[in-house]
Amino acid sequence: MQTPRARALIIEDNFLLVEALIDTLDILGYDVAATAASVEQAIDAAHRVQCELALVDLDLRGKNAWPVVDILRRRGIRIIMTTATGACDMPLGFRGTLVEKPFDIGMLRRAIDAHPSHIA
Repeated sequence: MQTPRARALIIEDNFLLVEALIDTLDILGYDVAATAASVEQAIDAAHRVQCELALVDLDLRGKNAWPVVDILRRRGIRIIMTTATGACDMPLGFRGTLVEKPFDIGMLRRAIDAHPSHIA
């Protein structure tokens, strides 16, 4: 019998990046539980999807994804935030959870390995 793999939620509005993340997470040992491309979809997914990890693009179709991050934090889900704009506007307590775009599998692996199970 095979051990169940950890599950991840991908919140990203770039379809090509979602496809690449699905493949990358598979290599890293995660099944993708769901994807969301808008803040509205992401809020719904953040409330209902059972997962251990969420990758969250902070800018979804021009809207800020911080409400999604708040829901995931309350649920105790590990969060890795992705952005192309850098950490300058990010609160200090979150900067360690950031992976700047473009990133590769090594950068993502290090962020997942270094990140605690939740943000205090």
